[in-house]
Amino acid sequence: MPGYGNAVEAMATLVARKGFSVTLLYTGGAPPGVNLKPWTQHYLDNRVDLVVLGAGDTTYDTPESIETPHRIFEWLGAQQRFDAVHFVDHNALAFSAVTAKHQGLAFEHTLLAIHLHSPHLWFKLNALQAVNSLDDLVLDHMERQALEWADVVFSPSGFMLDWVRQHGWVLPALEADDGKDRGLRGAAVFHNPLPTWIHRSTRIVKQKVEILEFVFFGRLEVKRGLSLFCDALDRLSKEADGLKRFSVTFFGQEADEAEFLLSGTKQKVFAREYIKERGKRWSFSWQMKADEEVHTRLEWMGRDGRLAVMPALIDNSPFAVKECMIAGIPFLASDIGGTRELLHPEDRPRVLVETSPQALARRLAEVLGEGMRPAEVDLAKEIESPDWVVWHHMAVEAVRKGIKRNSLQRYVEAAPKVSVCVVPGKKRAKREVT
Repeated sequence: MPGYGNAVEAMATLVARKGFSVTLLYTGGAPPGVNLKPWTQHYLDNRVDLVVLGAGDTTYDTPESIETPHRIFEWLGAQQRFDAVHFVDHNALAFSAVTAKHQGLAFEHTLLAIHLHSPHLWFKLNALQAVNSLDDLVLDHMERQALEWADVVFSPSGFMLDWVRQHGWVLPALEADDGKDRGLRGAAVFHNPLPTWIHRSTRIVKQKVEILEFVFFGRLEVKRGLSLFCDALDRLSKEADGLKRFSVTFFGQEADEAEFLLSGTKQKVFAREYIKERGKRWSFSWQMKADEEVHTRLEWMGRDGRLAVMPALIDNSPFAVKECMIAGIPFLASDIGGTRELLHPEDRPRVLVETSPQALARRLAEVLGEGMRPAEVDLAKEIESPDWVVWHHMAVEAVRKGIKRNSLQRYVEAAPKVSVCVVPGKKRAKREVT
């Protein structure tokens, strides 16, 4: 599940656990051949009502990026009123709903919130992909407009809020400076809540850990820094005689696409073939390990002197970093995006690394000789996410007191607008004014 999927699920179960009535709308449609009953029961066990968005009665002749937001809008309009609706920014899913509210057509008594994780343009630019289609431009416009017209925008990092502002996005502003909005309108940094299953993996480790094994921890993808990691290993391999003995494991799921170029060829290959080819030059032992269920994965990572290495090239607020912090696993991560915001200031110089093979190889060699202490974490705050709980209580209170955000109520003092429609025709008698 992508990072925003983890965040959505964690939000739903957290709020439900605190006594709110929660519906989780899955917008990907029913996967063919998949029995949804176990998933429905799983969420019911966590007090969450799972609904799969159906096709509906409307026929569309538009791209999916336009169709899906409108189907979500129609579904929301057919339900009993929600006090608050949370959208991810992905594919502008909130576009039709926030547009309708901005026009005063719907959701007068519902707060519409968007979670800023990975804007389409940000991902394309940072993944070195071309903006090469009209759909790219349409989706970028829809994401920008949705954020501007939302009641509130949440980001897990200040980094992403700064990025969208620097690229000309308009974020919702407070309607007043007197504090009456109380976080119910505007843009704010709220760290992603943690899913309930991670509670069973909490572990506090204060002492240094002797490092014996480097583990590439994450999906085997270009954007996760797999090539960068291999480049750093090339350098370590040349220096292996002067280093303590170590091993390497690649621990993660392979990407769905062949995206790696082998040296001297123009053919793209999958990650495992790429690693095998790169590994022919390494003087240390290495292995590839299939991904596992999360608790098994974290338990394995916490044993036998393993260091999680997460040399991502792009990221906003990486969930894997939080996993390691909660589970007391020593790690190194790229100093990119909002990663440093997850860490205590004193830990940042130790665990964050520049995204270059030289810097990563140098730091790996240092850790091999010195050991590594896991990053500190405030377990109570991370697990309970009190800011989110307080926000939802305030949202319900505000909505039920009749606070109407971004609705027709905002325009009661403006002069009425009159539209004059003239039907073209040669004779004045055929013209109508309405």
